[in-house]
Amino acid sequence: MFCTKCGNDIPEGYQFCNNCGAPVSQSSPAMMPQPQPVGQQAVAPVAPKKSKAPAIVIIVIVVLLLVLGSLLAYHFLSQSQADSGYEGPTQSTQTDTGGDADGKSSGTTAMPTYAAPNFTTVTVSSQLPADENSSDYGPATLSDGDYNTAWNENSSSDGTGEWVNFEASASQHVTGLSVVNGFPKYMASGADVYYQNNRVQGVQVTFSDGTYEDFTLADTRGTEQTINFSTAHDVTWMKVTITSVYKGDLYNDCCLAELTVF
Repeated sequence: MFCTKCGNDIPEGYQFCNNCGAPVSQSSPAMMPQPQPVGQQAVAPVAPKKSKAPAIVIIVIVVLLLVLGSLLAYHFLSQSQADSGYEGPTQSTQTDTGGDADGKSSGTTAMPTYAAPNFTTVTVSSQLPADENSSDYGPATLSDGDYNTAWNENSSSDGTGEWVNFEASASQHVTGLSVVNGFPKYMASGADVYYQNNRVQGVQVTFSDGTYEDFTLADTRGTEQTINFSTAHDVTWMKVTITSVYKGDLYNDCCLAELTVF
């Protein structure tokens, strides 16, 4: 048997351990304890790790389904637009013809077009007789495109109140005037006719529709000036009346080289 204290093998018949002196128990034999291996500790059992593979597979499947859904939606949208003739946003210029193929109104109004005004008669309040410097001081000089000719009025005043009248048998659409002020010509002697004579400063334009507009011209030599009416007029006649002048250095008659209507 073995000692229960030190584990010594006790011969039969001994009452005490021959190694440590401990009394021998007779009730039951002592089992020799099993020594623990040196340097080894008991390790608690570790639960097996769960695999991440199923979660990754699920994520990949969800992503593929989303991509597939987007491609299918794009395909069906493109097919729908192709079937309806839609070509995407474009920039275009539309010319309205005032109706569709059935003659119905399209809901927009086409802008009207007008021919250039054509007044058949132009008259003036007065004109200077022809002399050695010019064979004509009448209204024809106002539209000949020659700045060396001019209408010269022949009143006893400085030209204030003198006028040019345009007439036509049919209504004319007018929007403004083109003017070249004074008499820009230089004489052979070198005389500056522009500053020797009066030039137009203020004008009043009266229309056959019962309205009128006032304008002021610049005192500039040989320069075309444009007068735009505040609104277009449809008229059979219109009159341009001088309301004030720029005074000349020598003569008291007022001159105007060009005056045309547009």
